[in-house]
Amino acid sequence: MIELSKYACSEIFNEKEVEILCKIIKEPKSLYKLYIDTNIPIATLWRIVNRLRENGYLVHEKRGVYKVTYKGALLIYLVGCNKFKELSLKYISELYNLCINKVKNILNYIIEVSNKYSICVLEFDDIIKIIPFVLFDALNGLYIPSDTIEFVLKALNGHPSVISDEGCHIIPEITNEGEKILLGKCKNNGFVSNHKCPHVRKILDKKFSKEFLILL
Repeated sequence: MIELSKYACSEIFNEKEVEILCKIIKEPKSLYKLYIDTNIPIATLWRIVNRLRENGYLVHEKRGVYKVTYKGALLIYLVGCNKFKELSLKYISELYNLCINKVKNILNYIIEVSNKYSICVLEFDDIIKIIPFVLFDALNGLYIPSDTIEFVLKALNGHPSVISDEGCHIIPEITNEGEKILLGKCKNNGFVSNHKCPHVRKILDKKFSKEFLILL
């Protein structure tokens, strides 16, 4: 049996479930092809595959083919051997259009957050779900890795909370001590969090003056 208590998860998996996920992440497969590849009795195989599908680790696509989800790839990353860890990183990188090293760094941050807040890491069944925790940590002055900041800015591109001007892309924070970059990409300092920058006031003034003129 495989348990994930070190990742704040109570769910328990067996080796056959992980074996099936590893087979499918290499190549989407039908139930019959899985039967040929694993020699697991077809009735047992169907129960395992159905459980994985119901719990969000697999999806059943057209022509009876099963495909691993992000959640399934994350499970492989957590418990698989090195060969399959690399496959899962590649799979996730293609899902989110990120390079493999960035995916690895973001997943490590997600694992850190899950342990810190005692939330099963598999609850983050979409990388996007990490965003509220990133913002919460930033508001509390905690360090946010640059790859995670970059991902958040990309995911929130076009959202009103992100202001872009003069080569800066920032989520500002206004405090009693003045304005600062809560999260952002500063043209002078790269990816930063809780960063005081002289450009923030200028960017905010320009942003709000434009909005005021539009209202007029």
